[in-house]
Amino acid sequence: MASSSIQPTAFSLIGCPVTEKLAKNNYSTWSTHVLSAIRGARLAHFLDAKTAGMPARMVAKAADKPEELISNPDYDEWVGKDQTIFNYLYSSVSKDVQVQVSNCTTSAEMWKVIQDMNAAQSRGRVINTRMALAHAQKGSSIVAEFFSKMKGLANDMAAAGKKLDDEEVASYILAGLDTDFDPVVSSMSSRVESLTLGELYSHLVSWEQRMDLRQPNNSGTSVNTATRGGRGGSQRGGGGGRGGGFQRGGGRNRGRGNHNNNRDNNRDNHAF
Repeated sequence: MASSSIQPTAFSLIGCPVTEKLAKNNYSTWSTHVLSAIRGARLAHFLDAKTAGMPARMVAKAADKPEELISNPDYDEWVGKDQTIFNYLYSSVSKDVQVQVSNCTTSAEMWKVIQDMNAAQSRGRVINTRMALAHAQKGSSIVAEFFSKMKGLANDMAAAGKKLDDEEVASYILAGLDTDFDPVVSSMSSRVESLTLGELYSHLVSWEQRMDLRQPNNSGTSVNTATRGGRGGSQRGGGGGRGGGFQRGGGRNRGRGNHNNNRDNNRDNHAF
């Protein structure tokens, strides 16, 4: 009877192979796949030591003879199901993770080790990503490139379990802009309505295009490297700004030829 009750469970998990093994940065997708299969087999309670309920290995042969013990068939069935899950989990993780869980004996023990590992990695990832967001600067990048970078960092936060709302991401973006965008920063900061990333992107790109149109033609000068240094770029005459700017003489000498076409293409490629 024990073997017949175990086989359907084994088959249901074996029929759900994990396509992407657990590594450092894919816990979210991996756990979604694994939990779906285990829940589908109605075995999720085996992952929690409090609910797994391992039966006693030996039981009394009869109520009136408690000293006479025999093997408990429920224990054998429980072990069969638990080890099916154990094998499913073990085969679905990378070799580096297998080393960390090799001393586990039950699926609940392995699951706890994996959870603890992910929690530790997530904390470090969240701290590092927040620091990257706080120190990110637009510099010589165009708006589309800077937005793409910041959106990627925000996605990293979400993958680590700390999703940021649009206004929080927008605040990091606004803080990383150079002084050319001060009018937009002031306008967005004084808004009463909530700010979405789509709206912010539209305002910044429009302002960038307006600045481009106001510059005299100079096809031999690179906009990003010569005239728009932003932070750490060229020197701004008559004042510093946020870590440097560009000279204000007869304009910024910004090219409007092929370079502007390239900027437009980049905006299209990075648009949200």
